[in-house]
Amino acid sequence: MEAPPPTPTQAPLTEEEEEDEDEVVQPVAGAVSGFFRTLAMVLVRGLTSFGRAGVAGTLSGMAEETAGYPLDLIKTRIQVHGDHPSGVLGIVRETIAKEGVAGLFKGLGPPFLASALVTATVFGAYGRAEHFWKHRLHTHHLPLQYLTLAGAFAGFAQSFITCPVDVVKNRMQVQGVGHGASGGIGNIAMARQVIAARGPQGLYLGYVPTFWRDVPGYAIFFGSYEFLKREFAKFSIFRKHHPPGGEEEVHKSRSSGGHGGGGDDLNPVAFILAGGFAGMAYHGGTYPIDVVKTRIQTQSDATPTYRGMVDCFRQLTREGGTPALFKGFGPTVVRSFPANAVGFLVYELTLKFLPEEF
Repeated sequence: MEAPPPTPTQAPLTEEEEEDEDEVVQPVAGAVSGFFRTLAMVLVRGLTSFGRAGVAGTLSGMAEETAGYPLDLIKTRIQVHGDHPSGVLGIVRETIAKEGVAGLFKGLGPPFLASALVTATVFGAYGRAEHFWKHRLHTHHLPLQYLTLAGAFAGFAQSFITCPVDVVKNRMQVQGVGHGASGGIGNIAMARQVIAARGPQGLYLGYVPTFWRDVPGYAIFFGSYEFLKREFAKFSIFRKHHPPGGEEEVHKSRSSGGHGGGGDDLNPVAFILAGGFAGMAYHGGTYPIDVVKTRIQTQSDATPTYRGMVDCFRQLTREGGTPALFKGFGPTVVRSFPANAVGFLVYELTLKFLPEEF
């Protein structure tokens, strides 16, 4: 009986081939290491800055998430499956008929719980960037462009958290309406389903559009909020009282305030209007990229439809033109005003009640 042929072995790499392999592996390893080091730094700093602003931001985020969630759910379903024959009210009626009133809050768990971490990170990152510019420019009253840059940094910091939350939330929201399980698996089971299909990196499906939504989006968000507060401060109807020193004292009183450098002299109506319009500006400026993000995050794991953000843009516009990038825009804008008005009002009022040394 003949002996089996020897198993072929891979020839050892030559010195030149080893150097070529190192040239490929080392930069990739360095990039991965740098990414996770940056991520860890952002998250740790966000958590460790959970002081007075963090508490106020957390309560603000929870209030905003709850107030606007039903319309957010409707927006997601329109983005994925198109308009309902009976419009927004038709989606509401169908959801309540099939799932009860609780169906309007399906998937609320992850974003509600994550809002504590997200808002602590957002306001913590915004505050650190604001402090950096104040120290660098030696001023307590920053020009708006620097507050806008601080908002962009806040968007970058929180994008690492919102992406996996959105993956789970969006898939929960479209369950039973043409995507995913028809019954109603829970949030943890949904996360496990994503990981089983795509690995842990599946929770960051759609991170590129998330980045391009959140970085410019929060620049618009905080910049417009601070701009409107400063404009409202010029009118007595939005101020609680008139400082004896005139407009100069108004600026001084505002610069000593909390978020973004002020607001102590403004009444709640100013916060409601500034927050509501800032939310509308955020969604108006980033909505098409949000549609792309949602479509990527809710596509089938077995047979994905899109190769990436640009491919998704092309397919959507080819199939439905520019209107395809604005599906669900109506309920989103309607939601954004009350949700962000409530969020910023809770934030500013919480800052007033918490002691400075908290």
